Amino acid sequence: MRVSIFLLLLLGACQPRERSGCPPDLASFGRNEALRAAPASLPNQTCELDAADLRAYGAGREAGLARLCGGTVAFARGLDRGPFDINLCPAVSQEEARRAFETGQLLQGQIAQRDALMARATEAEAKLAALAADAPERRNLEDEAAGLRFDARQRENDIEALRGVAAVEKWR
Repeated sequence: MRVSIFLLLLLGACQPRERSGCPPDLASFGRNEALRAAPASLPNQTCELDAADLRAYGAGREAGLARLCGGTVAFARGLDRGPFDINLCPAVSQEEARRAFETGQLLQGQIAQRDALMARATEAEAKLAALAADAPERRNLEDEAAGLRFDARQRENDIEALRGVAAVEKWR
C-alpha cells in the first residue's frame, strides 16, 4: 500500500504543471502579440512561466518584433494607418521602421488628396455639363476643373515617387 501511495505521489510530481491561464504555444503567442504591436503581456497573474517558457515566449516576441520593425510591415502599417509604436522596435531597426512607416503614411495621404481632387474635378465637370453653352459661369467652372485635374496629376507624380522609394527600399 505504501508503495502504491509513493508511486502515485511520484507520478503526480512528474505531471506537467497546470498552465490553464497560458496560451498553448508561447512562441506563436509572443510572435503574434509583437506583430500586433502589443506590449509584452506575459508572465502575468494567470500565467506563470518557467525559464524554458520565458525563452520560448521571448524568442517568439523577438521574431515578431523583427518582422514588425522590418520595412515591409512598417510601410504597410503606414499605408493602412495602423498602430505602430516605434519604441517596441530594437534600436538597430528603429530608423528603417520609422522611415518605412512615415513613407507609407505619406503615400496614403497623397492618394487620399489625389482622390479628393479628382472627385472635386468630376463634380465641377458635372456642373459644367449641366450649364448652357453661353452661361457666364462656364469659364470659371472650366478653369476650376482644369486646375483640380492639374493638382491631381501633381499628386500622382508624388505618389509614383513614394512608390519608387518603397520599391528601391524593397518595402513592397
